[in-house]
Amino acid sequence: MGSWFDRAARTFGRTVEVHPGGAKVGVTVRAFLQPIRDRAERQFLPAAPGTVRQDRFLYLGPAKAALSGGDGSWLSCGKMRYEVETAQAVYVGERVSHWWAVLRPGEEEP
Repeated sequence: MGSWFDRAARTFGRTVEVHPGGAKVGVTVRAFLQPIRDRAERQFLPAAPGTVRQDRFLYLGPAKAALSGGDGSWLSCGKMRYEVETAQAVYVGERVSHWWAVLRPGEEEP
């Protein structure tokens, strides 16, 4: 039957391919991916070669797709690649309900 999170993600989430630990082959799941809005900071900052993206994205994904920051984990959604900046398991009781992560957008995939 699945958890409440899995049911919500299946209905309202987006298709995302998760690559834990930088794995070449990913796991396709349904998850939530939204920009983190911060009115105090600009989304792009000028730099010598062009612009540096400063925006971040919030990821909420299923328990079966574990993520970790700093180990090369990344994911793709549509044509965009996102690097995992930080990630944590969210528990309900003794079980992992879902994963919470902050992502940094990377390059657009061809």
